Amino acid sequence: MRTLLADGFFFLLAAGLGLLAIVVPPLILPGIKPYDAPLFPLVKTGVEGFSLLSMVMLVGAGAILGYLRPRGGIVWGAATMVVLPPLAVIEMMVDPTSHNLWPLEFFFYGMGTLPGIAGAVFGARYGRRPG
Repeated sequence: MRTLLADGFFFLLAAGLGLLAIVVPPLILPGIKPYDAPLFPLVKTGVEGFSLLSMVMLVGAGAILGYLRPRGGIVWGAATMVVLPPLAVIEMMVDPTSHNLWPLEFFFYGMGTLPGIAGAVFGARYGRRPG
């Protein structure tokens, strides 16, 4: 039970850090064009204006999580992008025309897990060993 709670905590932490990696860069970097969206304009701006800072933050989030919990490193890296597809689905329910290319969008979300996974593998390699 303790491991399940810890894994749940790390999964939520990974999801939160991944979302921050998407929404923080548009808030602090100049020149990122704001986008309009039915519910989550900051998320859309972060996705459309994906920057090097976003990638560095995703790698960093994965590395921290992999270091702290090496056994699930790849899962923590992949979880950094887990929030974006449900947010897109919610927006599609509100405005069906808002995500016309959603299969391609979801493919890019999958590709967006790669920086977090790379960071998690690196962090797990140099992290604490279980047991």
